[in-house]
Amino acid sequence: LRDLGFNNRNTWVYVYIFVILTILGVQLSVLLKKWSHKQLKLLILFSALTTFIFSISYNFLSYDLFSYFFGAKEAYVYHLDPYIISPKNFPDQDFWLTFTRNIDTTFVYGRLFLFYATLPIALIGESRFITIFFFYKILQGAIFFLTGYFLLKYIKEPNKILALWFFNSFLIIEFLVNSHNDLLMTTGMLIFLSLVISKKRVAAFATFIVTTGIKSYSFSNSPTVS
Repeated sequence: LRDLGFNNRNTWVYVYIFVILTILGVQLSVLLKKWSHKQLKLLILFSALTTFIFSISYNFLSYDLFSYFFGAKEAYVYHLDPYIISPKNFPDQDFWLTFTRNIDTTFVYGRLFLFYATLPIALIGESRFITIFFFYKILQGAIFFLTGYFLLKYIKEPNKILALWFFNSFLIIEFLVNSHNDLLMTTGMLIFLSLVISKKRVAAFATFIVTTGIKSYSFSNSPTVS
């Protein structure tokens, strides 16, 4: 598959453009057309199917997922601190380095996210890389769908949510195909903002602190806490 991708780049450019334009067409159709209640239910089921399909897709344009895995393996299997020791200190010792990029860089994400990335390895075992890969990606897909479902229930504008969340090509590529941890941060911040609006400040502050354990630049939203 890798040879197919590298040796047919011009073809894949056209495939990529076709997929993006198709998603855009679906997005505009969902946003602009008036749908009945029954049709909206079918769209939600269809969004669940597309979420699953894209979540098990191989990474596109980003290999951060493998950096997540290796940092988690350093902590859980090797009992080392990935914030101090970079993957380059494991030359020819671990085949996971075949997939890992930026091996000169130590783990740059929050401690809570490191724990989250460790869960698949702890539950499945470090020797089953393919199973770990799909477990993590399906878990991300589930979080993506549940976040969208939360938005549907909270905002109650199904056309906009379906179009701007479930059929948004940027979110599909970044959150599902590439499985970026920004999904967890985004989910946390959406819950945080809903709690702020509901004036549940203690719960909002706790959610905010948890979210910063995923990525530190969640602090950019700190003015909304006060």
